Amino acid sequence: HSKSFLFMGRQAQYPIALEGALKLKEISYISASGYPSAELKHGVIALITEEAPSIFIAPRDAVFEKNISNIEEVKARKGPVIAIGTEGDTALAKICDDVILIPDCPHYLTPILSVIPPEEINHWIGVGAVMREEARERIEVHFEVFAKWMRDRQGIDPELVIREGQPVDEIIAQIREDPEIGVV
Repeated sequence: HSKSFLFMGRQAQYPIALEGALKLKEISYISASGYPSAELKHGVIALITEEAPSIFIAPRDAVFEKNISNIEEVKARKGPVIAIGTEGDTALAKICDDVILIPDCPHYLTPILSVIPPEEINHWIGVGAVMREEARERIEVHFEVFAKWMRDRQGIDPELVIREGQPVDEIIAQIREDPEIGVV
């Protein structure tokens, strides 16, 4: 349930970080930014919090050790890290909260494969956001129907029964226990 995400990558992985951040914003309306991992010390480090996961696109390549160093800096500030790495790599699993592996391949094909995990992550975050919004809308509709029923059939002002922010389970229990409202 994070309110913001950081996507980071070096060299050919940087455009993938930008695309990952853009797609997350588009499908979930969650704040997301893409940065070159090399720029972490130049202001981006101030955005690291326990509530903002960082997604590092860090396949085993010429700048892998530099990505490891950046990930360690984020972890030192208690930032959660999801890394996209290369199959067979064990270094990322030791320092990251979660690791998604792509097949080992020639370096010029890595960007093609490393674009897939951010899209999958964004899909599931977006599905969650859409499901939460749909659930909220369904609950609002149910409460509107219930409030109309209370007013029309029972002659009770729903505002006297339901407090704003009251948990749904508590409302149902209250309705079942109140003899004037009756069993729903």
